[in-house]
Amino acid sequence: MDNLPEDILQALHHYADGQATAEEIKAVDAWISGLDFEEALAPEIESELDKIYNRSHESLMQAVHENNEKRLPGNLRPLLTYSKIAASVIGLIILGAGAFWALNHSKNHQTGTIVAQSGPIVPGGKKATLVLSNGKQIDLSTVSVGGELAKEGNAGIRKTAEGQIAYDISQAVANNKSAGYLGQLINTIIIPNGGEYSLTLSDGTRIWMNAATKLRFPSEFQGTSRTVELLEGEAYFEVAKNASQPFHVITSSSSKEKAMDVEVLGTSFNINTYHTIQATLVSGAVKVAASNNTQAFVLKPGDQANMLAGSNIEVEKDVDIESVIAWKEGYFEYENTPLTKVLDDLARWYNVKIVYKSPVKKETTITGKFNRSNKLEETLENIRFIGVKLEYKVENRTIFIN
Repeated sequence: MDNLPEDILQALHHYADGQATAEEIKAVDAWISGLDFEEALAPEIESELDKIYNRSHESLMQAVHENNEKRLPGNLRPLLTYSKIAASVIGLIILGAGAFWALNHSKNHQTGTIVAQSGPIVPGGKKATLVLSNGKQIDLSTVSVGGELAKEGNAGIRKTAEGQIAYDISQAVANNKSAGYLGQLINTIIIPNGGEYSLTLSDGTRIWMNAATKLRFPSEFQGTSRTVELLEGEAYFEVAKNASQPFHVITSSSSKEKAMDVEVLGTSFNINTYHTIQATLVSGAVKVAASNNTQAFVLKPGDQANMLAGSNIEVEKDVDIESVIAWKEGYFEYENTPLTKVLDDLARWYNVKIVYKSPVKKETTITGKFNRSNKLEETLENIRFIGVKLEYKVENRTIFIN
């Protein structure tokens, strides 16, 4: 290509400043659709695009480091969230989500990513299986809203308009009906890779569960305590207050010595067991202990208890709570997080497999915030765009990392 139309050049500069109009967006889109990507760019055009790239990149990097999308110029905010013009050069410059600039254009012209599949890999959604005490399995994604889908003892189970499952014992309470004679009826909810779900227990406690999570709980609490078991995965709890019946979350692992017991009266907290066991307090107070009772700590909001080798617990103060529970709000949020951990999160959420063709350097970390509603390729390209040297190939539902 030997020349760049003046109106297109002006529109591209407006993009970099976040001031492009709807007409300029359409003009750039039309211009891009007529480009031959095999054709070499004239040096002066490549130089001009380099300038635009640097300006838009600086703007985005400032926003990323400030961790606040609202500081972005008006036109850049929606382009970060939606891949509306992912095939255009400027969309690639700003969003890093397409197949020309981000893939073929860099200072040293190295090959970027290759995507080979039948269609885009979409994000996860509300998927779960409920296993009743008699072993019956219910696919919750196929259950209609309203009405009682099952009954466990005194608890009626229904799917609410918000798309969560709720255990309701109000009728039994109104009739002063005890659950004691029924015994403890244990249910299990299983969230697969590519899924998430929320649940309201019979006492009013609300639980949000991330992908690859399994939770075991009674249909109705009995006795002097309320106990649930997080068998695997990650969950956020908002516990209904009941001082006479403390709430316990027991984490499970292959080694009982590494299990953790979190005891609360009424509070909000997050437990993550994907890699190590972590309990992060959002509000209220909790007591955290190793299952062998060798250690116990009372956490304050912002504290995070980490299970170490040998069933030892270490408490980190003033962690970034917003980052810890970002998954519940629809985001991935990281601060100096190892790339391998980030890729593990993506594998669970998008239900894909990660294969490393070569080792990833331990010092490769990520700081940034990404929308979980984006397609996989958009998220991977956004990671590349913030400066991470990531080369990958997607084949069907496997990501090969080079």
